[in-house]
Amino acid sequence: MRADYELLLVCYTTWTRKFLCGPTHMPLSFTPSAPEEREEWQQLLEQPSPSAIKARKELLARADQLVHDLPDGEKVAEKLSLDVVVVGCGFKVLHFIGVFSILSRLEARGCLTMHRILGASSGAKAPVHLLLAGEALTLDHHLSYGEMSVRRGLSSLRAALRNDRCACVTTDFLLERFERRLPQLDDKAHILIAQHTLIGPRSVCVNTFTDDSIQVVRQRLRELLYATGTLLTRVEGYGLCSDGCLAGSSHRFDDDVRDQLVCDPRKSGLPSSMVFAYSPEEAIHAIECGQDDAIALFRGVGTHSPAGALELIRRVDRGVCVGLGHGRV
Repeated sequence: MRADYELLLVCYTTWTRKFLCGPTHMPLSFTPSAPEEREEWQQLLEQPSPSAIKARKELLARADQLVHDLPDGEKVAEKLSLDVVVVGCGFKVLHFIGVFSILSRLEARGCLTMHRILGASSGAKAPVHLLLAGEALTLDHHLSYGEMSVRRGLSSLRAALRNDRCACVTTDFLLERFERRLPQLDDKAHILIAQHTLIGPRSVCVNTFTDDSIQVVRQRLRELLYATGTLLTRVEGYGLCSDGCLAGSSHRFDDDVRDQLVCDPRKSGLPSSMVFAYSPEEAIHAIECGQDDAIALFRGVGTHSPAGALELIRRVDRGVCVGLGHGRV
């Protein structure tokens, strides 16, 4: 316990120094640098572990089989035109990665189209990871991170500090390795941040990223992806910002131009400890739960999955969005 308090003190001191003295173009960090941990994670991003790759292959083969086993009459009665909303809840977002593995296969079969993905915190980061790196590498990374977390400790405070450090490493890796794919994020990824104003936090949705030089684009995305998952930082053009969930957003596309599929991992039944850390076994279970929920939804169970983690909100006449399952988040 004393070690955790000492870590918290170092964390506070580090953040205060950076807040008062740090250059305005750099994201604030609440954590000491821990270079050996960052280096280990950088190596895993470049070369995921063999066991993670093996588990990923099995998970994607499972998604293939689940979609293949759907009778033709159950592969969506009508072609759906969807906007997807992902509620951030730490690493419970692994549930959404499982959902996405089913949606992408249904999309490949012509059963649906995913137009836009909206999210805050991990609900924004996971879709960006998927859109830039693809399903296979995204799964490799998350499964490898679970392995590293077990090696380095799963206590909530230590995990929170590690997550903050490694999130920056992940963002830099994605923006550098997949620079040519950045234009694909425009109007596809919608990132929610909370902008602090004199009257309180205001929800801001950013969905245009590549209307400037590549250096500016990378810095903008770096700041946005860090802001949507941290307590306090600076974002160029928005001032002090925080995790997008802090603004009390309703987690919906307000224009209601098409049906919306809301993925809320908080209702998935996954353990609360997964907000901060997880083991590889927990990751596999969460992804499989997401796959099963998506299959159940498209088997015609209703407008929501059995546990309520997925909700299909149908667009109706006059642009009014009506939830036929649960109420708004």
